[in-house]
Amino acid sequence: MAKKKEILQSEVVKLETCLRQRTELLFRLRQNHEKLVTVNGHLHSKSTRILRRNGLVRKFNTCKNLKQTSTY
Repeated sequence: MAKKKEILQSEVVKLETCLRQRTELLFRLRQNHEKLVTVNGHLHSKSTRILRRNGLVRKFNTCKNLKQTSTY
């Protein structure tokens, strides 16, 4: 009985370690995702400003119809 309890306790430790590692990984992935979304937003804003400055897109175009109304 003691051997079985020892084995189960060992499994608990392994599972807790695995859970902690996955939680840390998920946290880092979430941080990186937020950073990439922010960077992508800044790049989209910058490219839109450049297109407007060059007269390639009107001021109130949305992202969806950007390709339709741009002149190349």
